Amino acid sequence: MGSRVVLIIDSSTGGLIDVAGNSRESARYFKFVKRMLSLDRNPTLDYGYNGGDTLTIAKGTANGALINLKADKVKVFGELEINGKTVKDIAREQLSGSMGVIKGTPGQIAVTPETGDDGSIQLVISLDGSIAEVIDEINNEIDSQRGALGKYISKRDLSNALEGVSVEEGATFEEVRAQLSALLNNLKALVSDDTSDTPDASAGEE
Repeated sequence: MGSRVVLIIDSSTGGLIDVAGNSRESARYFKFVKRMLSLDRNPTLDYGYNGGDTLTIAKGTANGALINLKADKVKVFGELEINGKTVKDIAREQLSGSMGVIKGTPGQIAVTPETGDDGSIQLVISLDGSIAEVIDEINNEIDSQRGALGKYISKRDLSNALEGVSVEEGATFEEVRAQLSALLNNLKALVSDDTSDTPDASAGEE
């Protein structure tokens, strides 16, 4: 029959000792100590040493009022469940509710929720269909007018055509006719000039 050893907790260290003050943190009491927090600087609570894989913290067999976990950071290597729902599911539900508050402007901005392949909900923000149709019409009109753009004369080319053409007060009929003739010749040359087929950046300016 083996001898009995009375184990007590050292009030100064919290370690497991016998009545003689000898440390009992290892050897034959190793399994018992592994179920507790060790005296290591960074201890580990090994709740699976006896073959189990579940740790329950409770007030007896009932729920306690509160557990305070004081740490700057908590790492969870796996899913975290709250009331039967994972944090991912909770976040998705919260996000889904928030997305319902986001509205577009009727006739201007459309907001459409879409569900991704992974089940995530995404908001697609785009121009309202009526705005998109107007833009398409404008683009089509521009495309249809591209062939006629060469008919426009730039402000710079027109200014060059008018340069040197003037009628002074008191000019004779022949002098006025000469100036008008010069102007018409300049305009004819401008219209027939191949370089005017492409409008200048200043076209349309006043």
